[in-house]
Amino acid sequence: RRVLGAAAARQKERVWHRGQEGELDENRLVDALAGEAAVFKRRAERESRPGEALMRPKRVLFLFDTSASMYRFNGMDGRLRRTCEASVMLMEALRGFEQKFDYAIYSHDGDDVLNELVPFGAPPADEKERLKIVSK
Repeated sequence: RRVLGAAAARQKERVWHRGQEGELDENRLVDALAGEAAVFKRRAERESRPGEALMRPKRVLFLFDTSASMYRFNGMDGRLRRTCEASVMLMEALRGFEQKFDYAIYSHDGDDVLNELVPFGAPPADEKERLKIVSK
């Protein structure tokens, strides 16, 4: 949770500004040899556009293997149990960080393409909902 709390979303995109002091612009090497002075570029934040949202949460998608082999070998090494524990830990760790992270959890069982367990923008609210998700 400490790492998630320290994560910061970039508010503005960084772009190259050409013709300013900074690094040598490799696209203008011929111009530099010809004596051109404005052959440098500098990295800076892009100006915000009108009506643009200042901060959007990072979107993260988790995909878990729920194939028959996970169930079959669960008795030997507990892989399905550990997968369920990991998914619950993820949901609990991301609780309270809805402003920073928008996440979804999907599973793949080998038969269907994807099974949606937690859709984007709808994290489980309590332990009962997390148990329902893990039971699927």
